[in-house]
Amino acid sequence: MLLLGLRVVTLGVLMPLVSCGHCDRMQQALAHDGHGRSVVSTFAACTIIGTSTEQTIELVLPSGRRETIFKFVPNGGVVAYKGVKVPGPFGPEAVWVSPNILEISIGAVAAILEKHDQVEDVHITYKIGMVLAG
Repeated sequence: MLLLGLRVVTLGVLMPLVSCGHCDRMQQALAHDGHGRSVVSTFAACTIIGTSTEQTIELVLPSGRRETIFKFVPNGGVVAYKGVKVPGPFGPEAVWVSPNILEISIGAVAAILEKHDQVEDVHITYKIGMVLAG
């Protein structure tokens, strides 16, 4: 049985079965602060049989070290779910509320794979409109 590049729903969570053969990645800066820290989003589309996507939001420290804040499966262009319009923003946004509080906003995600409320000395709050799986 060949299951490369597929995802399975287990207890309402999308999970990768096997890593994909080829991935294309796009990175975008979301926010910077006055202490040399930044928040970046990396979108990955991996293919072998079909396509799977993941997006990771990371805190990049002045040293260059990266810490994962939030990892999710993007909503895949869904504009309405169960008769309800998907709210914006469609891509992730990050705003420094104060020097040690970061707010992540996104209208909808297909699934949440990893979510942290604290990374290093930064407290993270979330505004997620909809989670489509689960």
